[in-house]
Amino acid sequence: MGERDHEHDDHEHDHDHKGHTHAEDEECDCDDHEHDGHDHEHEHKLANGEVEVNLHEEGALIASGSLTLVGAEVEDISTRLSVALATVAGQVDAAGGLIGHLKATITNSSVRMLSTTAAETEVSVKLSANSEVLVNVVLIVFMVDQDDLLKWGQQLMAALQ
Repeated sequence: MGERDHEHDDHEHDHDHKGHTHAEDEECDCDDHEHDGHDHEHEHKLANGEVEVNLHEEGALIASGSLTLVGAEVEDISTRLSVALATVAGQVDAAGGLIGHLKATITNSSVRMLSTTAAETEVSVKLSANSEVLVNVVLIVFMVDQDDLLKWGQQLMAALQ
């Protein structure tokens, strides 16, 4: 599904709602949506750990989402993510679907505090509890039920929390 252009009072509007489009006669349930005669685009932001599924023009279903974990161990998340992706692969196969692409990225940002005082000669280094692990997931599959893919994506995110 891509952007859908439609005419509205002789002006073009691009309606890209990050996961859905709507025709001229459909209601948009998003806030701050106006038909003001100007081109506009706006996106809905997913909540932390939320998954959305979109239908691609070529018949692929695309589930995507991201999750930020504070204070998590990146190696633990990597291991659990590997297991969760393998689980999704098995679920797609068992449902008779085809995998186009199952992909995840992990970004680890750590905060280290270095400090010393006038009375100390050594610098102490402490890892902050505010370190974050960001996981982004994209699951591209064919010939499976959209609701099933959404459920599998949600289970994947739940396995990381």
